[in-house]
Formats: sequence, structure tokens, C-alpha cells
Amino acid sequence: MPANPAATRRHFLKTAGLAAAGASLLPRLSAAAPAASASSAASLAAAASPSAAPTPLVSSGSPNLLFLVTDQQSWDALGVTNPALKTPHLDRLAARGILFDQAICQCPMCIPSRYSFCTGLYPSQIGVLNNAQAIQDSRQMPIPTLFERLRDAGYYTIGAGKTHWTIAPRPERGVPDVVPSTFGFTERYIARMPGGHDREPGAVFFGDADQQPERMAAIRAWNREAGHGGEGVKGYLGRTLPGDGSDLREAWLTDRTIAAIERAHAAKRPWHAYLSFDAPHAPLYAPETFEALYDLDDIPDPGLPPDRYALTDHFTNLAHTEDAVQAWLALSPRERRVTLRRYYALCSYADAQFGRVLDYLERSGQTENTVIVFTSDHGDSMGDRYRFSKYSLYEASLRVPLIVAGLAVPAAARGTRDSRPAELIDLVPTFLAAAGLPVPLELPGENLLAPSTRAGAFSEMHGNGSDELQRAPAYAWRTQDWKLVLYFDGDFPTARRAPAAFKGELYDLAADPREWVNRYDDPAARDIRERLTRELLMHLALANAAWPRRDSVGALA
Repeated sequence: MPANPAATRRHFLKTAGLAAAGASLLPRLSAAAPAASASSAASLAAAASPSAAPTPLVSSGSPNLLFLVTDQQSWDALGVTNPALKTPHLDRLAARGILFDQAICQCPMCIPSRYSFCTGLYPSQIGVLNNAQAIQDSRQMPIPTLFERLRDAGYYTIGAGKTHWTIAPRPERGVPDVVPSTFGFTERYIARMPGGHDREPGAVFFGDADQQPERMAAIRAWNREAGHGGEGVKGYLGRTLPGDGSDLREAWLTDRTIAAIERAHAAKRPWHAYLSFDAPHAPLYAPETFEALYDLDDIPDPGLPPDRYALTDHFTNLAHTEDAVQAWLALSPRERRVTLRRYYALCSYADAQFGRVLDYLERSGQTENTVIVFTSDHGDSMGDRYRFSKYSLYEASLRVPLIVAGLAVPAAARGTRDSRPAELIDLVPTFLAAAGLPVPLELPGENLLAPSTRAGAFSEMHGNGSDELQRAPAYAWRTQDWKLVLYFDGDFPTARRAPAAFKGELYDLAADPREWVNRYDDPAARDIRERLTRELLMHLALANAAWPRRDSVGALA
């Protein structure tokens, strides 16, 4: 802890810096907690009681907030957008809300995307740019998380599943050890083994001795076989697991979430529940009950672009790209369909678990007082442009499903689609506004349920973290009909010495939805290219002018 907490940037933002935005009404956030001792365990237990509320800004009549998240689910991996998928519960949710069918993530990989939508800032504003970066000490976060804001306003906050706040310490690469923190959760459930880098005081782990250590050990063994991050060839070919998945992590997280909501409801506390699954992220180990929903003969071959090496590609300068391309090309058409079927099956499995929560809300009479958001952190290429995984600014990786439903959605808007540009940083303002809480002016996102003046949507990529040196940046600016990508080849130090050596991609999404024809140098598209370039430049200028903040800077006005 710094000797003088009042001199830290975060303290400033929570006092003088946010006063104009109304955030000074919030109680001071607690600092990162030390590892729980025997004496502190009782305090943690008392704090976790639904009846132990801080002085609230919200009341028992305030809306409940449910945040449903998957990992690596593409925008069209929903029944409502793709009839090949069987996701009846999320389709039902879309019928009761708004489907934002042009939504994109702010970085197409797990860690920076989750930091972004849990804080409401862009990855470059936070300083977490790829999957090899994290803020290991929450006191260094530039801004409170959504969960801290809601907890300190009086919400009972439940966190179940993947957040990806921290990474394994790597002193040789400047990654320090983790300082424990709750990150704003009152109750916390983590679907991993204890003792790793997930150090959140009071958390219950799926792999604890009194939970399911045998199953967790088996999952870890499977993951080792599947390759790094589960995303090797074996991970994408996957396997069929016996049963209906009731013994898997997603089912366990769902059980704990329903029980925690039930406790908060009984105590008449407004609650926020974050339920986040690893599915359908590879390895594609699909329960047989859900794989049986899909006939292999009905699964289309994803197909291949006409000429692999004719494609202009900001992705090719990442490490291991060519290996991944060759691995996809080595698969037979049948193996590619097997991969897709298991990916679809995992989407259906996640849908079934979310359906259990939605059914519980119906039975307990809470549906009409709950705002529900569903999304994913990014998509998965699943064969698009000859590759697996994410790590690109193309549609399959960048675009995400996004549904907002429930109390905050006007009756006339339910069951509709919204095709305005939408970003995942919009979720923090949307949740805060739905709760009747002030939305800080410093947040660059918008309330999705309010009018918008946004011209396009922004995303960024700075390599995937697997290279020795950080890659040079790539930026995307996407409108409903066009996408511009500006990027540099090579690493950041090299690009900085030759800033004029950038490259570009421009796609007419209406005529070329798979982005096979780069029109960046097409004279007929020059006016579009120049307009999108100006819009992207102004967006970057405004984002960089706001962050990072310094303690001497006053509130935005």
C-alpha cells in the first residue's frame, strides 16, 4: 500500500476527480485485501451476508442486474442469428429484449476484452493490451470495476466464473506476483483449482477438496493434451464427454449463482450476478446430450477462401500464424464439420445453463424486476480465413452477440434488432443507468438504451502476447456497412521508427461479408476510406486525450 493513499490516482478519481460526474456519492472503495487470516475470515463471512449492506444508494425496489457471458462465442452462434444453432433460452431472451446485431469487442482476446467491458475503458486506456498483460495489484487499476461501483452503491454482487483479472507471475518478463483483491464481488465462485494466480479473498473454487477435485484434475489433463490454452489441433477436434454436462464447471457455477441470488432475494437486497463461462472456448469437449442435438450431415463445411496467399492480412505477423493455417488445411471436410458440431454443442450447453437461471427468475417472480445482458468476450474464427481461434479484427473474431432484456427495455422495443454501432464498453454505462446510478462522464461508452450519435465502433489489437516484443498496433473502425483496419507489420519498436510504413484494409461488409476483397487501394472506394480514416483518427485523439489521467487533472466537464 502506498504510504499516502490520498496521493494515488485512484483515490483522486474517487474523490475530487469524479465529483462532477456524480461518482463522489459512492463510498470509498476498499483497497486490495491481504490473504484472509483466521481473524479476518469472520469479517469476510459477515461482509458476504446479504443482510450486511453498506449505506445504499439503491433500495430493495431497485432492479436486479444479471450479466451472462460466454467465452469465444461468435456473433452468429445463436439460434436467433443462425438457424443451425439451437439456443432456445437465449433466443427467448432476445424475444424479450433487444438484439444488438452490430456489436463488437474492444480487443479480440480474453484478458484485454474482459478488463475493458468490466471497467468501461478501452484496453489502451487501461494499459492491458494483450493476453500477456494484466494488472496484478488492483490498487493500480485506473478506475473502479463495474462490480465495485455496484457493491458500493448497495448491490449484493455475485461473481461466478471467468474474469481473467490476473496472470501467472513471470518476473523475467516483468510480471509481478498477484496482490489479492475481491475486485468488488461480495460472493465469488471460481471454476479452477485453488492455489494459482486467482487470489480473491473468500472465493470458493471448483477444485477445492470439498468440491470436485477429481473432475478438475481430469479437465487439466485434457487441457494439456489440447495444446496451449486448449487451442491446439486436438483441442479443436475435441471429444465427446458422457452425460449432460451436469458435472462440469458451467453447471457448478450455475448452481452457485442461483443459490446466491436466492439468498439475496430472501434478504430483500438488490443483486448483481455476473455468470461467466469458459464455454464454448476450445478445447471443444462437448457433453454427448448436446452434441446429439446436431446431425453431422446437417453441419455445413465452413468453406475456404479462393486463394490463401492472395488475402491481405493484418493477422499474419503474429507468432504461430502459419502453423495454425497449416493445421486447419490438414483437416478433412468431415473433421471440420466435427469441429463445428462440437462448437455448436458447447453453445447449446451454455444456453441450457443460462436457461436454468432464467427459469429460476421466472419461478421466484424476479423476472419483471431484472435487467439482463448477454454477450461474449470475442468470437472464434472457426475456419474463417483458414484458422482457428481469435486474435484478428475480422468479423468472426471481432463481432459478438449482444442482448439487453428485461425491466429497462421498453415494451415496444422488445423482440427488435438494433443495428447501430455498439461496443462492449457500453455495458458499464448501460448497467449503471438501469440501476438509476450516475454514469461518470469519463467513461467513453454509451448507454445502449439511450439515443446514440456514434458514427462507428472501435477495436484495437497489439499482438497476442506470444511474441518476445509487443507487436505494433492494429486499429479497426467499423460502421454498419464498412470496416477500416490500419496496422503496422512487425514489433512496436520497429514500427515507431517508421510510422509512415502502415498498411490498410477496407471491406464493404454489405457486399463482402467474409472480407475477402480488400478495397483499401481501390480508387472507387477512396472517399469512403478517407472518411473512415478521419473518423478513426478523431476517435483515437479523443480517447487518448482522456486517458491515462494524472492526479493534477480535474473532472471532465
